[in-house]
Amino acid sequence: MKAFKLLLKKNFISDVRSWIWLLFEILVFMLCLLYSVINPLQEVRRHEMDSKLVPDDKNKIHMYKGFVPLDDLNYTRGLIKGNMPDTLFYTPENAFTKKLLNAVIKILGLKSIKGFKDEMNLQSNFDDKKAFAGIVFYNTSDDIPQRLSMSIRFPSELRTVHSDAPIYQNYWVTRCTGFLTDEETKGKGLKHVSLYQREGFLQLQQCLFLQWLRLRDIDSEKKIKIVYGSLLYPSDIYYCEFSDTPNFRWFCYYMTFVITYLSLVCKYSKEVQENIFSYHWTYKVQNGHHWWAHFIVSFVHVMILVIIVTISFAIKWAVEPEFKFGYVPPLLFFVFMVLYGIALILTAMITTAIFRNAKTAIVFSVTIWIGTYALLAIAIDVESRPTIGVLICFAVFFNNMYPYTVDFLSGYKTVEFHDLLIIMLFPIGYIIVLLLLLSLFDYILLHQDRDKTGFSIIGIPYLCRKKSKRARKPDPINPRAYPLNRQNSSWLNYEFGAYNLSIMLSLKNVFTFFDDHKVYPHLKDVTMRIFKNEISIILGSNNTGKTTLLKVLAGWIKYSGSIYFDGAHEVCENLDYYQQYVDICMSHCPLFDMLTVKETLSYFALIKQKVPNLEQTNLEVYKWLDRLKPAAIKEHWYVKHLSYANKRLLALCCALCNNTTIVLLDEPTVNMRSFEQSLYWHILQKEKPDRAIIVTTDSVDEAEHLGDRIGVLSDGYLMAWGTPIFLKSHFAKDYSLVLLRDTSKPLRPILDLLRTYISNIVITNQIGDKVVFKMPAEKRPEYQKMLIALEDNASEYGIRNITVVSGEMGDVFMNLSLESELQQNLPDLRRILHRNEPVSQNSKNQVKAMLYKKWISTAPNIMPIIIIFVAIVVILLINELTKSVQPISNIERGGMMGFRLYEPTRKIVDNISTNCEHVEIRDLQQGSMTSKFSITHHSYIFKSFRCAKERFHDIMEYSSYKFNQKGAVQIIGNEFTVWASQNIFHTAPVTLNLAQNMMLR
Repeated sequence: MKAFKLLLKKNFISDVRSWIWLLFEILVFMLCLLYSVINPLQEVRRHEMDSKLVPDDKNKIHMYKGFVPLDDLNYTRGLIKGNMPDTLFYTPENAFTKKLLNAVIKILGLKSIKGFKDEMNLQSNFDDKKAFAGIVFYNTSDDIPQRLSMSIRFPSELRTVHSDAPIYQNYWVTRCTGFLTDEETKGKGLKHVSLYQREGFLQLQQCLFLQWLRLRDIDSEKKIKIVYGSLLYPSDIYYCEFSDTPNFRWFCYYMTFVITYLSLVCKYSKEVQENIFSYHWTYKVQNGHHWWAHFIVSFVHVMILVIIVTISFAIKWAVEPEFKFGYVPPLLFFVFMVLYGIALILTAMITTAIFRNAKTAIVFSVTIWIGTYALLAIAIDVESRPTIGVLICFAVFFNNMYPYTVDFLSGYKTVEFHDLLIIMLFPIGYIIVLLLLLSLFDYILLHQDRDKTGFSIIGIPYLCRKKSKRARKPDPINPRAYPLNRQNSSWLNYEFGAYNLSIMLSLKNVFTFFDDHKVYPHLKDVTMRIFKNEISIILGSNNTGKTTLLKVLAGWIKYSGSIYFDGAHEVCENLDYYQQYVDICMSHCPLFDMLTVKETLSYFALIKQKVPNLEQTNLEVYKWLDRLKPAAIKEHWYVKHLSYANKRLLALCCALCNNTTIVLLDEPTVNMRSFEQSLYWHILQKEKPDRAIIVTTDSVDEAEHLGDRIGVLSDGYLMAWGTPIFLKSHFAKDYSLVLLRDTSKPLRPILDLLRTYISNIVITNQIGDKVVFKMPAEKRPEYQKMLIALEDNASEYGIRNITVVSGEMGDVFMNLSLESELQQNLPDLRRILHRNEPVSQNSKNQVKAMLYKKWISTAPNIMPIIIIFVAIVVILLINELTKSVQPISNIERGGMMGFRLYEPTRKIVDNISTNCEHVEIRDLQQGSMTSKFSITHHSYIFKSFRCAKERFHDIMEYSSYKFNQKGAVQIIGNEFTVWASQNIFHTAPVTLNLAQNMMLR
């Protein structure tokens, strides 16, 4: 719990101090949210249109009647610039449709008709320059139908509106009203005439109806009369939808939380890249502690945004004129947003667990976020219910849930209880799957090089597992293991130290393996003793096993053999006890950018303590701050502002604090300057007492300067182990004899004397009175006799000083490395790979080898490969979605007027009393309607009517009467007067449709 509190505090401080990124996140979040909720573009357009809707007399209802007849198109022809299209497109082709439309074009003065096989062909071939309109008949044959069901298709752009008007006023689906402004008319026509009349479509609707009646009963046309009128009613209620804003609205939905998600991925992936989890595992901090500490801080962060989003949409829904859900949608929306926030955090964690590199994780996150918007947004938008296709989109990426749910609860889609249940339950199941995936990727990928014994199961350290024992037995050696070179493992190569030295670690026959079957070893039969109060150097070139040896000593990876701590405790069997005394610092710096130097030291001092002791912690902090003074590191500096070398120095102090007994350092001074290296070495020398410090390096100079004991590692073998003097005396190939002599005396007698003992001795250097001779190591038995002879004849030959120098450490290292390569007995690979194996097994091994080779060669380009596979999966999902989602080219861009398609009965109209003076449309079902093969962006479907005993024209003069603006039909004998509202666009054809259906009674 102590470690968890420290992690929680560290994460909270880091989150608060990332204020620049937080400001950017808030800016993007608020911009997207404001547009999603307020939609300022839409409000501006509404304000513009509303200011033009208000008549001169705001207290009077303006009524206009009969200015344009419904039986010809001459008025429309006069308004259209150029020639008016004179062809009617229709489908299907049969005797009835041809007969009906030929009569219609004769009445309206059009020239021709053109039939198509089906609705899709008509829509794809519709040409607004040739076609006046397109007509789709339903359930027709060659016989005259008793009920006429049809839809009229108009071109998207209005023909009679001036082209200089704003673009959102020039299209049918972007109009807020049928009332025209002076800018739109430019002096052509009356602005109070409905657009449906100006465009000629009311005339077409009426003519189709009358000619159908005429085909049924030739005298019907003489029995009825329809007069069209419109009215403008001052009101603050808006009925306006824009088809050009949903795309941008959905973009804002998708991008609301993008910066939040990227900030979480960036924060998590930095810690993973720096291997923070592994270091803390050494302090017995489980991965679940890290994930949950991050989760709690991130959850608070995300919940603040969730509350803002919920309040914003709740206010929006509350002020809407037809809001009818009470508090249910805000409450459900808040619950959903909480689940969405949890899914966001868990997805960021999973992305981090898969991609250990921060840049790769961020690139992938941006790609998947934008990619799912580009590929799946349209597929989700056109679905009115949470179908299987929508749920697949949700499963592909969590962010697809947010825009759909907002639209769903905002009333853009039809809301039903079982759909609400699906939308609320799906995120719960999704979160459970994410938890399992997080555990899987964290366990397999993130910690593939570490001993996984005792890790939490699904990232929950306290709730979902029992406390497991990390103690275990060392792994046995496979008898089929790769043959070892025993020649390089001679005990003569090792100096085991004096009897009075305190042994800290004892390694005996330690192996590690590349493969799970333990056939191909990495470390091979490593045996050594590490003493207290010494700095032990592991010297070797790259890929020789130095880092692996440190991981073994840290308890990170499994091994075969035995390692004893304090001479009595086997590391594997007493891992919890052992890790109290060990710390490790790899080539990267396990530090936190947003903490100060002082806070970092305090953090590591506290996390290593069994029982928190603030007094001891303060002493430790100021002790190490004093050690860092030569580097001019200030305690209030943030870690992110430190140079690489200063970070290495700080990481060293963190590893040494609290008197850590065993300190493991992996190539600590790489890329450091000489001063910083010297300071690093000085700290190590000063802190050497009562510790065992193991340092890996490939620098011979560092090994010779720093090491009390040096081991040479080559190809996984420990070639030699001992003090520098021991190594030089045993493995130096040559020795140097240095003489200082009197230059007035000849050199030849000295050379002749030396060659009597060593015949192949040569002069390697001669400067002034100094002469250097090279002596082969195999003549060491003759050195004593030769040196005695030189001393006896020193005065005669003018020799003032005699020195024998062993070979340099670099020579020892090169000799041992070269010896390992030359003497290594390479096995018969054919015998090893194919021994006693059937042919089928050999073929499998060959395929595995080729795949492994390809995998290694493509490892640097793994990110493009992953993106390609993800793209393929997404494309396959899109292919499946298109089976249930209509392509864009086939989407109906219009509205459903009057009755639903294939309405089985007109009972709703038949139930209206025959004694009504006028019938008022009380309620229309408005909004988006979706069917499997047709998407309608608007709907104006009859729901209920009001029967009145007074004439409509008379009651509209009452100042107290409140008209609902949805239209009315006045009935006086055989005369039907249609009153449509100019406030609500599309009421003209709906009201005319009501009058026509009332006539059929």
